[in-house]
Amino acid sequence: MLHYLQGLPSFFAYLLGALALLVAFMYCYSRLTPHHEWALIRAGNAAAATAYGGSILGFTLPLYSAMAHSISYIDFILWGVVAFGVQIATFFGLKLFLRRQGESLSQHITEGHQAYGTLVGSLSGAMPPVVGYCAVTGQFDSGALMLLVIFCLWQMPHSYAIAIFRYADYQRASIPVLPVVHGIKMAKHHILGYIVAFIPASLALVLASQAGMGYLCVALVMGGYWLYLALRGYRLDDDVRWARKVFGVSILTITAMSLVMVLEAMVPMWV
Repeated sequence: MLHYLQGLPSFFAYLLGALALLVAFMYCYSRLTPHHEWALIRAGNAAAATAYGGSILGFTLPLYSAMAHSISYIDFILWGVVAFGVQIATFFGLKLFLRRQGESLSQHITEGHQAYGTLVGSLSGAMPPVVGYCAVTGQFDSGALMLLVIFCLWQMPHSYAIAIFRYADYQRASIPVLPVVHGIKMAKHHILGYIVAFIPASLALVLASQAGMGYLCVALVMGGYWLYLALRGYRLDDDVRWARKVFGVSILTITAMSLVMVLEAMVPMWV
């Protein structure tokens, strides 16, 4: 019986360490950003909730990966700190980029512009695979940058599809998502544009020798079918049913691409 309890001290050490890092991240993130997340969320600001929630998710996923794969407790804490810094840098990097375009990210989030909350959430959500890649390779190279771009581009049409098939809910709650504010047709334009950009971005991994022929076939088939569905949306009357299909295929696409990358790493003959 005592044999099974030997791992309890390590379990509680990692658990308490993860909780401490998470609480520290939530506090520091909300203090460092110019807008007040908690006040905005209590007021029903969906853009603030999306941006903040995406950042928390983007922090906890690499934290879990560090917990599962770290070689020591110190290694786990160090990678937690790295994930912490990456999320903070992501927000301020996006803020600086938009400032150069003459826009204020914090003002858009404060005013409840859901598109900007989704953008922050997509960047934050794209960070976990990048942090995992850097943890394995020990560097931020072209492969890490490509993963960041791929996951960012993937999340936008994925999110807009949800906003379309949940249009009535968002409208009743007065949440200013893109389809509610600018119409479903505009949301379809955005979905199509992001998918068109996603396909060559996903294929760039093959051109850079970061993925093999198995990945190429899956990316072409799934990306092509996703694009076909996006184009069909202009000819269909049932937008809710169409958006559910776009959403479902988005999940299948990124899952299939991720799985084949794992298989190629495990079975060299796939490359």
